Amino acid sequence: MQLNQLQPQVPQASQPESRGPKHMGNVTLQRFEGRGENPIKFWSLFIQYCTLFRFTESDTVGVFPLHVSSTVQDWFYSLEEGVRSNLQRLKEAFLERSQRQNLEYSLQHIKQNQSESVDDYINRIMAQTSDSNVPEAILVSMLVGGLRADLAAIVMPQVPKTRQQVITAASIAEKTD
Repeated sequence: MQLNQLQPQVPQASQPESRGPKHMGNVTLQRFEGRGENPIKFWSLFIQYCTLFRFTESDTVGVFPLHVSSTVQDWFYSLEEGVRSNLQRLKEAFLERSQRQNLEYSLQHIKQNQSESVDDYINRIMAQTSDSNVPEAILVSMLVGGLRADLAAIVMPQVPKTRQQVITAASIAEKTD
């Protein structure tokens, strides 16, 4: 008689499917900082991550703040309860906020190229802001801040208040350069 025949046969209880780090190995999701990352890509990866772990919609909404920076968490907790508890509404609010902030972040870093004319530089910024509602004061600040240093030194002391004033002052500065 073999040893395993002497042991009582215990029926195997069905084990619930585990979900979590043990089950999935080292699957991680990079935290969304809100500094130039693609919010659409993050959201897609976030949903894939939550699907992989078999999170319910409620679980998914609940873990969202764990995968974003403290600044984005502050924004999340400032939302109405109806948005914070509904995955579709959270997605819409997150993408709207992130895309707007991404645009503002990326526009702040647009600089006039050394060989680029004032007209080309301004047209490039205007093309990138055409479908957004960037306030005039911010647009003026971005335009002046991105000018070549030699032109900015002439335009800044004039303290332009409108886009047209920036264009006029920068065009004159470019011609005297």
